[in-house]
Amino acid sequence: MIYILNVGQHPPTGKAATLVGLHGATRITEPFLFTEVPEGQRLICVIENAFFDAAAVVTTAEEFRICKYDDGGRPRTWLLMDRATVLGMVTDWERAWLTNAN
Repeated sequence: MIYILNVGQHPPTGKAATLVGLHGATRITEPFLFTEVPEGQRLICVIENAFFDAAAVVTTAEEFRICKYDDGGRPRTWLLMDRATVLGMVTDWERAWLTNAN
């Protein structure tokens, strides 16, 4: 299950820039392996659709594969974010789920 991070931005595009500017995310080149994610970080894949961006929190190797290869030609931006920052942006239920993910 891929969790889509609610950045709370209007218009619904430019989410990568918002995550970098307001939440301390770091842009990275497209990772080759899911195992390249440093301890204490979360990998975020911002998929840029025509009318909105979707910021996916990637927590498993399968989710990584989906974000990396099942893109339908849509551009994407890869980010690393502090795990605690990601957890601070979600509801209690989402936090419980994301805390238990890798």
